[in-house]
Amino acid sequence: MTLRALFHVQHLLGIGHVMRVAQVARETAALGLQVTVLSGGGRLGLDWGGAEVRDLPSARARDGRFEVLVDEGGRPLDGAFHQRRRGLVLEA
Repeated sequence: MTLRALFHVQHLLGIGHVMRVAQVARETAALGLQVTVLSGGGRLGLDWGGAEVRDLPSARARDGRFEVLVDEGGRPLDGAFHQRRRGLVLEA
């Protein structure tokens, strides 16, 4: 039986969360688990070790107040965005 781990990470402004998840994913994969990471903030060129990274539609905070979340084009997130993203998470 193959042990599997699924991580979800979203970085809205900084990259601290994604850096920590990348470290945990590398170490988990090194233990022999099949690791999948769902990343919702875009690729950063990080070393994910043996983990498979699946990109979700990118979201970020418009500014440091975190009042408005926007997509990669700077548009506020709408229902279609959330529905598409939810489908990809459930598929994983």
